[in-house]
Amino acid sequence: MTTRVNSTYSMLESALKYRHVFESLHLYDGDYVFCPSAEEWKKVEKICAFLLPFSETANMINGTSHHTSNLYFLQVWKVQCVLVDSLGDEDEDIKRMAERMMSKFEEYWDEYSVDLALGAVLDPRMKLSTLAYCYSKLDATTCERKLQQVKRKLYMLFDKYSSKNTSSGMKRTIQDQSSRMPLQKKLKSLSHGLFDELKVHYQQVVTRTGKFQLDVYLDESNLDFRCYEDMDVLQWWKSNNNRFPDLSILACDLLSVPITTVASDFEFCMGSRVFNKYKDRDDFEDDDDFVEIMNEVDGDEKSEKASNDNDFEDDSNDGDDD
Repeated sequence: MTTRVNSTYSMLESALKYRHVFESLHLYDGDYVFCPSAEEWKKVEKICAFLLPFSETANMINGTSHHTSNLYFLQVWKVQCVLVDSLGDEDEDIKRMAERMMSKFEEYWDEYSVDLALGAVLDPRMKLSTLAYCYSKLDATTCERKLQQVKRKLYMLFDKYSSKNTSSGMKRTIQDQSSRMPLQKKLKSLSHGLFDELKVHYQQVVTRTGKFQLDVYLDESNLDFRCYEDMDVLQWWKSNNNRFPDLSILACDLLSVPITTVASDFEFCMGSRVFNKYKDRDDFEDDDDFVEIMNEVDGDEKSEKASNDNDFEDDSNDGDDD
């Protein structure tokens, strides 16, 4: 299939393994006269290197392990790095191919990069520092602006989750369970636990302070990739639910969004398949709670941007009057 990058990579990668067989085939078959030249084999190697990140992304998205969306940002960023590097390639064919792909990629990246980045920030191994590295490698001049945009949207999203009083609901559930606890268990629970009272106090502080959860999470050091390369991010948030009651719910909702529901045969297809913001398909249910909240945040962000633009125009007009 000439329109599918993934199948093209698989075909060429397989052919490279048998390069010496092809080069010797004429010794056994006199009719074999179309063996690629050394220059053509060199081009095959370069094209394989160019298509490799696309193939890896397709395998990650559609693999049986069902990766969480925190890895999507790095994969898309890796693809962008390859495209940027290939724009200056000495091979004109690869250069033209990269230019065509980059024009399409920029449309996608400009519209969805913030949403992809939110999943990466909620990976305790990455957070904002990894985003800073990725953004600066591509364009250091726009790095800070992009970071602030991601951070602003993350705080707006967290505010929406906090306003639903999820932590208060969990607290009431705990109190209800405690009221139904048998007397013997109550006495036993009170007889030990040196830090129990302090744990309750910390939970109350976290519940009252709202953004405090997100601030604490972002300020903590990143987990070391070398030690946590195969970490289950959803399990980490589940284990830290007591520390970040509201933030953990947000993280699990965001990270659980499937990267795609498109079959692997259609990945990177050049056809007219249309992607959706949060599930990469137009058949995503509009009444889903997470999507409703994300749509609210998008609306608030647009309103805030419009307000800031109006304020800037007013200030400019005042300056002209002076």
